[in-house]
Amino acid sequence: MVLNSSLYCHRINLLEDAFEGTVPDKVAEYLTYLYPYAPDVVPAEKQLESLRRRLGYINATTYVNSWCMREDEDVLLWRMYAENGFAIRSTVGELVESLRTEHEYDVLLTALRVKYVDMKNVNAETVKHFIDSEGLGSACFVKHVAYQNENEIRLLAHCDCCSSDSSFVPGNYEGFQPSCVQIPVDTRVLIKDVVASPRIPQWQTDTMGNFLQRLGLDCTIRQSDCIVR
Repeated sequence: MVLNSSLYCHRINLLEDAFEGTVPDKVAEYLTYLYPYAPDVVPAEKQLESLRRRLGYINATTYVNSWCMREDEDVLLWRMYAENGFAIRSTVGELVESLRTEHEYDVLLTALRVKYVDMKNVNAETVKHFIDSEGLGSACFVKHVAYQNENEIRLLAHCDCCSSDSSFVPGNYEGFQPSCVQIPVDTRVLIKDVVASPRIPQWQTDTMGNFLQRLGLDCTIRQSDCIVR
């Protein structure tokens, strides 16, 4: 990111959580009931099939860059995402301000907090979330409750590389949609604080600090407050 001045956004249907970008069956059925498409002509099961196809398109053309929105550190998150690396601290305002206007793709950007729900035990609150968020697009901001310790806020990029290709077959997105896209950012605005993993020795932290200075980044760098053996 520092060298390329870009954020990497990964395609949502390639992320680890199998529930990413999905809509619970009960919610899908309710959305079909709430927004029927010619119900006297198109059977309910066909409407559900159409909904799933639209959701497949959204998942194949939506890319995610994730941030943790919390003040304190979490040893588990260090272990999962940057055990021997560095974390960047910023603010939502600085993230939005750092985004540049030029992009390689036709990209629409939005940033929202993730909502964590029990995808197998859907309640009225879960249904309300999808309805209030206007249906399918909100699936990109929903994760299984098992991930709630991440307290995630995510930047979403919509990038459609397939529709303009005459050889594209609807539903077959592999080979047309890249696995990730890069979003140009101004790192001088975005990066204000860098934190080294608890497993990073002090000399590596000092080396990284010197490297960032040579790049002209006016940011602080420090060791993690976590202590591990």
